[in-house]
Amino acid sequence: MNIQEPLPDLHSIHVFQTVAESGSFTRAGTQLGLTQSAVTRQVQNLEQIIGAPLLHRTTRSVRLTEAGSSFLLTASHILREFEQGMNQFRETHLDQALRVRLALSHSIAHSHLPGLLVHFRRNNPNTRIQITYESSSNITKQLLEHEIDLAIFTQPEKTPSRLRLLHSFKDDFVVITPPENTKDDNQAAGKSWLALDHNSTTGALIKQWITDLQPDITTTTELNNFDLIINLVALGLGSSVVPRRALRPYNRRFQIISSEPKTPLHRMIGVYSLKSKAPGKSVDQFVKSILFGWKSHSSCNFS
Repeated sequence: MNIQEPLPDLHSIHVFQTVAESGSFTRAGTQLGLTQSAVTRQVQNLEQIIGAPLLHRTTRSVRLTEAGSSFLLTASHILREFEQGMNQFRETHLDQALRVRLALSHSIAHSHLPGLLVHFRRNNPNTRIQITYESSSNITKQLLEHEIDLAIFTQPEKTPSRLRLLHSFKDDFVVITPPENTKDDNQAAGKSWLALDHNSTTGALIKQWITDLQPDITTTTELNNFDLIINLVALGLGSSVVPRRALRPYNRRFQIISSEPKTPLHRMIGVYSLKSKAPGKSVDQFVKSILFGWKSHSSCNFS
């Protein structure tokens, strides 16, 4: 009689993956809602079943062994395939409401939403869309904790290791001034300047642009979104630089003067998901509709 060797369970595989990606038993336990000892037992049981050490443990760090690096690829594939299969099963057989949970950073203006939603809503009228506005750091945390499916925010210099960049698009800026100002962006120097919070990725980009090219500009007010900045400029409370797309809803209502900056300014906006999380059918369709809506030149790749 053949006795089948025991196979590792999905939970222990998931625990190992979390430890490997976080680099810490303590951080993994926090993310999973487990004690450190429980995480340790799960990994030890997995190593016993596999028959090889997966992690080098010290008092200060956790590193993958050669076998651990190899098994992490297998583990990620197993979990991604299983999650994708379960998502498709629920959507096909359990008659659950289709859902896409989306988070946008504060610097994504309201006028960006039509390009994100119109095509998907038109083709998927029964899918529920949940949208929240958060800081980029909070959005990243929500992705890591599986609270959202997709995040859209200004691309940092380096993509966080556990996130997958699905697509990026260019967002050009223009200088805006109250009606009484001229169209020369140099006229903003020495006058009230409204800027995005410099602690944000986009705010830091704008601050550097000002420092390098417009040293005479002094920021008098910092805000956390461009829609508020545009409204304050329309009231004559200062000048600013904002995404061209953000002006579209206001052009007919406000007599704001917009002009191209003498030195161009733009940012790249990224659409992100979690590497270890396989997209369901609804999320996949949503991303593809974004790419079409933004006339993308790239392709959507979840591999």
